[in-house]
Amino acid sequence: MKIEILTLKKEEGILYKQLYENICKEILAGRICYGDQLPSIRKCAEVLNISRTTVEKAYHKLIVEGWIASRKKQGYYVIIDDHSLQLRNKACMIQPEIATIYTMDITSSNSNFTFFDTSVWLYYMKKVMKDATWNQSYGDSQGELFFRLSIKDYLYAARGMIVHAEQILVGNSIQSLLYMLCFFLPYRKHNVVAIEGKGHKKMEQVFKDCGFQIRYFYVNDIEKHQFEDVDLIYINTASVGKEHRALHKEEVNVLLAIAKKYNLYIIEDDFNGELRYCNPIVPSLYSYDVEEVVIYIRSFSKLIVPSIRLSIMILPSFLLRIYQNRKIYYNPMASKLEQEVFAHYIKDGHLRKRLKKLRKHYYELYIELSEHIKSNLNMSPILDETNQILYLQLASEEICRKVVEELARTRIKARYTKENQLQICFASIEKSQILDLMKSLQKSINQSMKNYIL
Repeated sequence: MKIEILTLKKEEGILYKQLYENICKEILAGRICYGDQLPSIRKCAEVLNISRTTVEKAYHKLIVEGWIASRKKQGYYVIIDDHSLQLRNKACMIQPEIATIYTMDITSSNSNFTFFDTSVWLYYMKKVMKDATWNQSYGDSQGELFFRLSIKDYLYAARGMIVHAEQILVGNSIQSLLYMLCFFLPYRKHNVVAIEGKGHKKMEQVFKDCGFQIRYFYVNDIEKHQFEDVDLIYINTASVGKEHRALHKEEVNVLLAIAKKYNLYIIEDDFNGELRYCNPIVPSLYSYDVEEVVIYIRSFSKLIVPSIRLSIMILPSFLLRIYQNRKIYYNPMASKLEQEVFAHYIKDGHLRKRLKKLRKHYYELYIELSEHIKSNLNMSPILDETNQILYLQLASEEICRKVVEELARTRIKARYTKENQLQICFASIEKSQILDLMKSLQKSINQSMKNYIL
């Protein structure tokens, strides 16, 4: 190899990385081939006028990544054969997917960061990290006891739920908790889960992965459906039916009667059940369960910030015994650090204060946004309160798809439901963005309707 052909420039960055990258390029281009010998460290350093340490670091990186090998008393040789060369060239051709940059996101993937006091969270994080003893273990696979006790107290204060800390399992997401549940769920006679509504794609995927068949129903017409061959019912009790409303008391009684009659479990997803700002807070389904047929799950991520991943599952006593018999074989499913920090955050009243601010903020946004929709679009939006979503009913799936495409052209990310409802999540929208959003919505809907008629 003629080392002279390589050029290194100090102004272009770290020298050993330049040397490493240049040699890689020569190998990929076929100018350095399998079995070719590289110059010794001393000679390479002399020719390129760089230090031996620089060459050593470059050669070491090439060895670690499998480009070259060192042979005792012989030197450094290229060990990339034709097959490896093809694989590496192919890898170089694969470009990372570049995400579209949106100026506004009205899907349900974001939440409000305005009222999250980062300094408070960092204070608790530093406080926890200073405890050297605490940092020496992975933590409890069920979830940290301090966190579970804080959650127990919070659920009683915010949702009127009486639970015990030993019933609570902690995970980083509802999906991960559902996977675990499906694996130790006994008596799966039919492998069928009945899901209320059609907007739960991520939950559906869990059940499909675990071998369940999916059936859909709405609580509005629950009497039309059969449940004798169903193992599980999944329901987001904070948002049911096409109206996306809270579950009514009489529907609670019907669901519990069905579970008892057919010996099945109900999975209650109580998504932000306490985050109501237009209607009174409704008790959870779990609060009425005396037969222990309800499995309660929920996430806290959107009450704080989505990047902090914490969810819980509360098990009935029979399932809890099954879990406890297997607990020693499981690893923790959520960050020990985040659990401890969030426990302090709850215990000192910061979550309660944040909820109060969010309720006021979301109410004001809802009023302003819905008034604009009624006046500018001549439509009556349907409010999904705990999800901070307004739904606009459109005529067909094709119109929904075209509206979403038109909005994407204006750098607004949107989605629609299987019921042909355009979804407008206002969780992360600022008041200053509402007029721009209305203009884009009006233009996109009018254009899509015009194309549809033509």
